[in-house]
Amino acid sequence: MGTVALSGFAAAHPGRVTELVLLGPARAQDPQAREATRTRAHTVREGGMSAVATLNDAAAFGYRRELECAVGGDAASAS
Repeated sequence: MGTVALSGFAAAHPGRVTELVLLGPARAQDPQAREATRTRAHTVREGGMSAVATLNDAAAFGYRRELECAVGGDAASAS
């Protein structure tokens, strides 16, 4: 999914990108996935990342403890 955003940026701003390496690029999202992405982006704009982030997301990236401290709770009960 990041490759879609990066290739779009490179296409829109060719003067700002000299090289681009895409690993496992998706050429485009299907319409249903695109709508889900837009809905999630709208949610983030309206409510910040905490509106879509969960402790499980944080755990997947190794930030569970930091998020627990930020929300003042236990990962098991807040997930």
